[in-house]
Amino acid sequence: MIASSLALLVLGAGAALPVGSAMPDATYEDCHGETHRLRESLGRPVLIVYESKEAVRQNDAFKKRLAELARDARYRSQVDLLPCADVEGYGYFPTLLFVRGAVSSESRQVGVPIFLDWSGAIRRAAGLERDRSGVLLIDRAGKLLFLSQGPLQPSDEERLLGLLAGQLQP
Repeated sequence: MIASSLALLVLGAGAALPVGSAMPDATYEDCHGETHRLRESLGRPVLIVYESKEAVRQNDAFKKRLAELARDARYRSQVDLLPCADVEGYGYFPTLLFVRGAVSSESRQVGVPIFLDWSGAIRRAAGLERDRSGVLLIDRAGKLLFLSQGPLQPSDEERLLGLLAGQLQP
């Protein structure tokens, strides 16, 4: 898995996964078409920001703070950042080529790999609503520490960053 990754996800319909629950495994792709699994990050905390094109601006301020953290060597070496685009419904030719290209371009602009969820697997695994930004923090054992949908409130943002800092080893 990418050492500098933190995971951000907007997830699908249904009841949200309760904090403290084990996060179910799910697959996603990188911009080169290589498949990855959430379980690949067991042993490392994972921060997921999951967003559809409709939700991409809901947590801009938080994502700027994350970009700053991603420059910190401790976070880069100890946390998997997983920004993930909910692209369910676009996985057919030729649309998937355009989507993959657009996400790849955005990934280069922000300087962080952005992953693609063609099937909505992560959204469904976490039980999140479609078209709302989802932010999840998963601990080393695969347990959900934090889940929020929609724009993060400042108090939730601070709580999440505190939980994330608590996952760092000296």
